[in-house]
Amino acid sequence: GSRVNSLSPPPKTSSKTKHQGGTVGDIESAPFVEALRQFHYRVGAGNFCSVHVSLVPVLGVVGEQKTKPTQHSVSVLRSLGIAPNFLACRSEAPLESAVRDKLALFCQVPASHVLTMHDVKNIWRVPLLLQSQGAHEAICACLGLPGAASMGEKSRDFSLFLFCRERERE
Repeated sequence: GSRVNSLSPPPKTSSKTKHQGGTVGDIESAPFVEALRQFHYRVGAGNFCSVHVSLVPVLGVVGEQKTKPTQHSVSVLRSLGIAPNFLACRSEAPLESAVRDKLALFCQVPASHVLTMHDVKNIWRVPLLLQSQGAHEAICACLGLPGAASMGEKSRDFSLFLFCRERERE
């Protein structure tokens, strides 16, 4: 289950990650969304970062990326008391600039926080995709944590490790 055991991080812990799966608005996820809302209230905005994952489908022969499903799910999420800090937009291809700007405007998220999560060759490319968009730095900034730049070579080495793992699998 999805249970938050503590409202304050244990000593020597700077952050916790909580994944809330499911569909926003479904009755099954309502208690968990409410628990996250209460947790956000208790720890404060600077200690909580919400990344909303949403599909940006491409419909019809025209191949236009549609923003309405994401706009709707963000609207429902906001009505439940959670305002996403980031949108991680799943799509077949990278988000078009106009689509990113539209999502930013109507979901009240900075355009730099609208992350494109397009289909990639394999899972090992996802962290590099996020890194190329500055997601790691932006999430750290949202939480007031030192960013990857403070990690120095460790951050670069991790990216190289992922790249090497990717190359091994090709």
